[in-house]
Amino acid sequence: MKQNREPLILDAAERLFKTRGYHPVLMAEIATESKVPLPAILAHYNDKGEVLEALLERSSPREALQKALRDLKYDTLEDMVRGVVVRLMDVLNDHTAFMDLVIIDLQVNNGTYMAALFSELAGDAASFINRMANMQGARPLSTIMLGRAFASMMIGFVVTQHLAPRPAQFAMRIFPQKAWVEGIADIFLYGIMESE
Repeated sequence: MKQNREPLILDAAERLFKTRGYHPVLMAEIATESKVPLPAILAHYNDKGEVLEALLERSSPREALQKALRDLKYDTLEDMVRGVVVRLMDVLNDHTAFMDLVIIDLQVNNGTYMAALFSELAGDAASFINRMANMQGARPLSTIMLGRAFASMMIGFVVTQHLAPRPAQFAMRIFPQKAWVEGIADIFLYGIMESE
């Protein structure tokens, strides 16, 4: 396949998946939308599943997430949590197309791509969680519990940002990014109960 055709195919497929959903779109429609002959597409992609995988790979924030988890130069637990929350939110906000495709991956493939991505990031994530767990001021918690709680807050933030109904998304935009970072970091660090 000519090198310059792949972006045409992927751009067309992404548009179609976003506007019509994954299941109704046929490979022939991707060919029509991309203006690339169907035989040329089928020479490179056997089916829509391979097209979706190529889209996920093209928009994946893998390297940015690895960098965010590796470049941890913080002296205190609070600075570390706040810094990582900021960096991860920035990465995820910069990859909104990826998040839309992840939703399709969850529906179609039970999140196969995300499971593989989580596996690839597991070492960096474990290093971050271990460092966080061993910093002065951290309660003695299981690193598995700590890691899952942190991941749940971050994933929950992203999911609610992308899947909430439009009025709720609008309401969420009332708060600037800095307020969300502070709120998530505060809840993670201090919980929701007032100190006595």
